Amino acid sequence: MKVKELIKALLKHDPEAEVMVDGYESGVNDVRKVVPIIAYKNANRPSWFGRYSEATPDPEYTPEGAQAINAVYLPRDDHYDAVEE
Repeated sequence: MKVKELIKALLKHDPEAEVMVDGYESGVNDVRKVVPIIAYKNANRPSWFGRYSEATPDPEYTPEGAQAINAVYLPRDDHYDAVEE
């Protein structure tokens, strides 16, 4: 999904509604930040592994031939140093 597609879908909803994402094992969590990232698609991934991984500055950890993807990540409230209100 592209950002423009997400915006179009969100415009159909109450602007005061909370935005939620999957919980770690169950339930749902708040989104606390919008984080721009560079990612790449995980080829030959196990079924439990995400379709994409965040790229690192060290090319040693990026698979050979991986194509960089400009992305926006919506982390759960327990990632990226989110602070509980």
